[in-house]
Amino acid sequence: MKKKMWRTGLCGLTACSMLFTMPALAWAADEPQNTNIDNGLIAYYDFENVNEKKVPNVKDQSKYEGELKGSNVSIASDTIFGKSLKFTEGTEGTMEIPQIMNTSQNSYSISLWFKYDTNTNREGKNTVLLQQSGQGRTFLQFTKDNKYATYVNATNVYSDKTVDLSQWQHVMATYNKDTKKIAFYINGEKDSEKDAGNQVVNKLTNLLIGRHKNAGNDPLSMRGLVDEIRVYDKVLTAEEAKAVYESKAGAMLFPQLQETLKEAKELDASGSLDTEAEEAKVLKEAIAEAEKLTAESQLSEISETIKELEEAMKNYRAAIGVVLTVSPTKEERSIEKSTIGINHRYAFNGYGSFDSTKMEMKEEFTDLYKEAGFGSIRYPGGTISNLFRWKDTIGDKEDRVNQIHGFYNNPNQGGIAPNFGLTEVADFAYRDDVQSEIVYVYGFGRGSAQDAADLVEYLNAPAGSNPGGGVAWADIRKENGHAEPYNVRYFEIGNENNQPGTDGTTSQQYWMIGTQDAEKAYVEGGVASFTKQYAVKKDDWNKAASVSDGTANQVRYMRYANPNPMTGKDGKTLVENFEAVQKGSVEVWVGTDGEGNNHKWEVVESLDNAGANDQKVTIDYRDGSIHFGDGTHGKIPAKGQQIYVTYKVKRDGFVAVSKAMKDMTAEINEINAKSGSAEKASCYVYSSWETKGFIDKMAAGNWNDYYDGLTIHPYCGDPGADQDKGAFYDSAMRLAENVGIQKVKNYVNMLPQGKVPVISEYGIFRSTSPLLRSQTHAVYIAKVLMEYVRLGSPYIQKHCLVDWYSSGADSLGPTQQAVIQAVPQTGANQGTGEGNFRFFSTPSAKVFELFSNSFAKGTKVVGTEFEHVETLANGTKAYSAIASKGDDGTLYVTVVNTDRENDKKLRVKVDGVDLTGKTVEVQTLAGESFVDENSLAEPDKVTIENSTVTAEGTDLELTAKAHSVMSITVKEKVDPPAPETYTVTAKANNTDMGTVTIDPVKDKYNAGEKVTATATAKEGYEFVNWTVDGQEVSTKTTYELTVEKNTELTANFKAKAPVEEKFTVTARVNDSKMGEAKIDPDKAEYVKGEKVKAIATAKEGYEFVNWTVDGEAVSTEATYEFTVDKNVELTANFKKTEKPVEKVTITVKANDSKMGTVKLDPAKESYENGEIVTAIATAKEGYKFVNWTVAGKVVSDKAEYKFKVDRAAELQANFVKVSEDPKPENPKDEDKAVQTGDNGVSPIIPLAGLMLAAGAAVVALRKKED
Repeated sequence: MKKKMWRTGLCGLTACSMLFTMPALAWAADEPQNTNIDNGLIAYYDFENVNEKKVPNVKDQSKYEGELKGSNVSIASDTIFGKSLKFTEGTEGTMEIPQIMNTSQNSYSISLWFKYDTNTNREGKNTVLLQQSGQGRTFLQFTKDNKYATYVNATNVYSDKTVDLSQWQHVMATYNKDTKKIAFYINGEKDSEKDAGNQVVNKLTNLLIGRHKNAGNDPLSMRGLVDEIRVYDKVLTAEEAKAVYESKAGAMLFPQLQETLKEAKELDASGSLDTEAEEAKVLKEAIAEAEKLTAESQLSEISETIKELEEAMKNYRAAIGVVLTVSPTKEERSIEKSTIGINHRYAFNGYGSFDSTKMEMKEEFTDLYKEAGFGSIRYPGGTISNLFRWKDTIGDKEDRVNQIHGFYNNPNQGGIAPNFGLTEVADFAYRDDVQSEIVYVYGFGRGSAQDAADLVEYLNAPAGSNPGGGVAWADIRKENGHAEPYNVRYFEIGNENNQPGTDGTTSQQYWMIGTQDAEKAYVEGGVASFTKQYAVKKDDWNKAASVSDGTANQVRYMRYANPNPMTGKDGKTLVENFEAVQKGSVEVWVGTDGEGNNHKWEVVESLDNAGANDQKVTIDYRDGSIHFGDGTHGKIPAKGQQIYVTYKVKRDGFVAVSKAMKDMTAEINEINAKSGSAEKASCYVYSSWETKGFIDKMAAGNWNDYYDGLTIHPYCGDPGADQDKGAFYDSAMRLAENVGIQKVKNYVNMLPQGKVPVISEYGIFRSTSPLLRSQTHAVYIAKVLMEYVRLGSPYIQKHCLVDWYSSGADSLGPTQQAVIQAVPQTGANQGTGEGNFRFFSTPSAKVFELFSNSFAKGTKVVGTEFEHVETLANGTKAYSAIASKGDDGTLYVTVVNTDRENDKKLRVKVDGVDLTGKTVEVQTLAGESFVDENSLAEPDKVTIENSTVTAEGTDLELTAKAHSVMSITVKEKVDPPAPETYTVTAKANNTDMGTVTIDPVKDKYNAGEKVTATATAKEGYEFVNWTVDGQEVSTKTTYELTVEKNTELTANFKAKAPVEEKFTVTARVNDSKMGEAKIDPDKAEYVKGEKVKAIATAKEGYEFVNWTVDGEAVSTEATYEFTVDKNVELTANFKKTEKPVEKVTITVKANDSKMGTVKLDPAKESYENGEIVTAIATAKEGYKFVNWTVAGKVVSDKAEYKFKVDRAAELQANFVKVSEDPKPENPKDEDKAVQTGDNGVSPIIPLAGLMLAAGAAVVALRKKED
């Protein structure tokens, strides 16, 4: 038994003040007396005498002995209870009590104390405390939202209150077998009693402590300490439950008293108040009373004394004020303007912010964006970016391909017009008056290593270079209007790709679903297999849109085929020998859902020989497309039928993609270095697979060099119903600390040295409460943003920039999340983002404005520390702060007061600086109430209030309003009064290279006046940029500036690089079925005089004919080498290979050369089968022609015999003397076929056909000859 522990075991405590929160003890004064807590007790475990994993039942050692099982459970010494049960990371640890529970036969009450290990990454999962074996269920667990829950009768039942897992907790669950009700008691106080359901298990089961009966990671096993387990075979009363708690709570509470007393003494010793001040006297009295108590004192006494001490300290500190010390020399990290940014989405014309007619951002929206001052912009968004193909969103709008939503199969979800494409977001982000750095989310769901490398080349390679070979993507960027590289540094590979679900509606794993291990596939890639997956249209993957429309020549696509890398100058031509899916793996089915309702169609090479009803298709392996017939060659799928496809595809994983991107960046930097450029491209790659498993796999594969950090989206969850708006606010602030901030801290602890968290989405999620558009969310954002900066994220981006003003949500989440709200006007279409929308900024946008006007101007985060941080009733910190320092020494201090009811008196100290007489700038965002929100009618209901305060002493005294965000700017040097007029001059860096003008030309300009400077390069030179004091201000030849100070502009020119004359050379084929053609080397452009080979390769059954240019033959050689001197498009011509023509010999003779002559027309040595030949017989004087015979058989009686050659033959012309001509006999029927009646020209009759009738005819000839 643990009697001695209560006196001696406490000395090991180091943070006892964290054991309890006071609200849990407020009722302790009503302590029940003389309650027997052993009544109905059947098992009790205190873990003091565990022997070889056997845990004795202290109540009755003859039965219910517990046993420790698995490697993740042990006994810990020197805990608050002496010895306790300890669970560590893993799934193999449990304590098992045999044959103790049958909820059909008995009622039960089970209680325990536990202290959870808050360093555990819970990954949004529940954690098991008590579980039945066999057919039994979860008796007690705590949820991802920190509520207790049971599933004892197959119904999820939850406690009303949440639990603070950072402290020791006592919980009891009672189950009544008769009423089937479950009650929860939290720290001795009854939380609720609810119906447990009716599916009772009538089995005697074991009781498992700390683990689910089915080992695994969902739900999680317990992590931390468990003690004082009590099992009763009855339902305890509220009084008994309270007594069980209090049997140990007093001794546990005494260390908290000691810590509170220590804190009170330190505060008293500080002398911050005069000893005669009332607050100082009350504190001394409370200290004196507390010193009288011991560990044996009643719980009610200890509890009440703690409250008195804390109240006295609170009042003492209130009299002093909140003291914040800023340490300018204590530099914690570097920051940039881009550190604080926003998540934007390309879809629906940027949610109405983009004008697709003018192809530019709308003015009203742009003004609000500029006010907020976002330093970075995430594009093309989150979930919606996963299937985004960047190559289809550049170039002419009319040539772009509709993109696919990340949740493409939700109702009414179709293809998305990419009007707000990659070019458009870059043109906006890099405007002189915007300057937001792009953070790019790569569409991993349809991507590849080659495609990702091409993206880096497009964004960051100098024009005129082609580091990747193939398509010169940097030149295409130049043609799209941006010659200079964008220099994008940050890349996320996919968005939340670890999130499973149903493909097309909730999952973000896409092709990875088709593998056995999605996490492994994300990291390493692999072969994904799909069986009867419905095939889709290229620009619309919705299932309803993908059915057959009954038309000819339909094309459907395999969803997760690899992207063709493309070729050609414009990058729009398919690479011929590319395999988007594995050949031989494809099967196509047509019909409807359900086994037996669809039928397999044959995959063939060509439909040329297919009949009208033949169920045949062809596959284009270049892009994974399926081609159906036209109803003449190949059957058309019936209208309304679904097309299904089975296939395999080898996909690249994160490692391959990242390596390709980093290798491309290295090539770009080599090119820059060789050209003498100081420009250096960067490529930081972040994983979207937000799990510890990813971190472990990268380490195990020795791939840590291929990732720079982990993308984390620390959404806090739903604060709950907003009927009680104060409760909603308090819950949101609690979630900010326990989830929003703690989740990032957990990952920081997991990541290897040098890896950082990147926060590209965060906020209160999922809630559709209008409070998300209010000051409540603004305070939340400021509170978490400060901590994300401290935790090292290189960029921190709120979700999201703009969404529809509504009361609901779409598949991507609540629209209230957006910091700028788009309000549809008459005719506006929220399905496309077309039409007229109006915009207003929420208080959340004002937070960013406040940060951009202050904190974000600094370059170093410096130290801040409160002398004391008050804890509010909701268990959260009442205030927080962060500070930055600019290069000129200016300090920017930001303070958040999360107390929704009370202003705070604030005293700011700056180490080493006497603030006396200094005037500081103060910005405050508060509103009248934490529920206040803006609207079109009241766009500035919540807005930033600007003021100045002069310090009257060493420290600066201010008031931090309730529910406010406040920034304080302390300038190192006071700026002199601005003059009323300024000078503006312009010059060229070299007057031989160019000239400059200013309009208007004046000696002095008024502040705020607009001046236009124009630079004109001379022949042979080109303009580079405008600079002021060596800093670039514009790259445009015409630069408009607003006069703010004396300014000298320099127009910089440079000599043009020698222009090489370049041409394009392309090769095509007359028919892709017959052969292939390529150019070697394959480049976008060729220098004049360069040697190039055109190579033609015939496919089986075909042969190369020649190369033609504009229809004129230029070569008959399959490999044609030539010198480039102009733009050339070559056509490789092929034909079907014909079988060799068989040739035979035909000869003629006369029966007697004295009687006549014979010849053949044409006269040749040999003839081709099928050739038409004429045998001509001419009788000499006194003779006459009779007939032609072959091998003695008559074939014709025409002197000119025209026939088609079908074999070798010798024809004989037969003549007779005229005087000897007998009177012709009447021919027999069998001779009529050859005796046509006169000696004119015979019809064309093949020789073989005549032979059949020749037997009888020759008899007549012989009679004549005789």
